[in-house]
Amino acid sequence: MTAYPWDRGTTGEQIIRTFIALSIAEQLTELLASHADHMRADDRNREIRWVAPENYHLTVEFLGEINAAMIRPLGNALASSIADFALPTQCVEEVSYFPFVARPRVVAALLRRNEPLLELHKRVCKAVRAAGLALQRRRFHPHITLGRVRGRRAPRLLIPPVSLGVATEFTVLTLYESRLSPAGAAYLPLFETDLAPGIS
Repeated sequence: MTAYPWDRGTTGEQIIRTFIALSIAEQLTELLASHADHMRADDRNREIRWVAPENYHLTVEFLGEINAAMIRPLGNALASSIADFALPTQCVEEVSYFPFVARPRVVAALLRRNEPLLELHKRVCKAVRAAGLALQRRRFHPHITLGRVRGRRAPRLLIPPVSLGVATEFTVLTLYESRLSPAGAAYLPLFETDLAPGIS
């Protein structure tokens, strides 16, 4: 399936903030939300800005600001690039601070960098370039953000790594718009496409 669930049109010069991500299965969302609820209960000083479960995703590539007219060219390039690509079952290894315990930026569910995920990232980057867009050149660390640390100081809240070892499948690649506000970010799906049928 390839779809544009929220078609705002492709005319004009409207600039939008975007990223490309793997959508999260409902069962995994519920599990991660349960862990986040326990951590939130201990976050009495509100040092973490917790992500709403409906906003959980695994970012493959952050694009930043693009012209809205690029939604369809980029969507078409993404669909073509991953049409024959099947992502094997992945393992969500643990929940912990990331990237550094001493000075973390987020609380996240972490996945191991492996060849299939790196190949997906490579294909996504190729599609972005094919659509005529620039890449951010960020190192790809597969993770699902559950909360973001407020401010620049390391939080006093102790969150020791929690081992999960949960198998999950990722089957849908989505191009999102990120709308920022004082209440937090809202993510609007602009384009969705299925990966090829998965393999175990």
